[in-house]
Formats: sequence, C-alpha cells, structure tokens
Amino acid sequence: MAVENGKTVKFHYVGKLEDGAVITDSRNSSPTEGKVGSGTFIEGIEEGLLGMEKGEKKDIRNPSKT
Repeated sequence: MAVENGKTVKFHYVGKLEDGAVITDSRNSSPTEGKVGSGTFIEGIEEGLLGMEKGEKKDIRNPSKT
C-alpha cells in the first residue's frame, strides 16, 4: 500500500550535507513516526514520502532556504 496523506508511517533516515557529511542517522535508534500531511516532518519530507511502498528506499532532498 502506497503512502498517502493521513497515513501513519515509520521510517529511518540519514541526514547529509551537500558535501556528503552525515549530520544525523536514525538507523541505530527507533524509527521516526508520524502522520503524513499533519506537518509532523520537516519541509520536503512529506512530499517525498508520498507514493512510497513499504521497504522502498529513496533520496529526498530538502532545498535550503536563503
């Protein structure tokens, strides 16, 4: 079942800077959990999750604001 607004999801993530430096990694702790469309996640994450299937991996980029 694909992710859509209103669905609760759990996922792990690795946050990286443009140069590839890892700044955060949830793989050694509990997954992040929340309802898609509720504003729980940082900008760009919810849009990137939409349509994903269980077990799918995806690079989601969050454009920086200037």
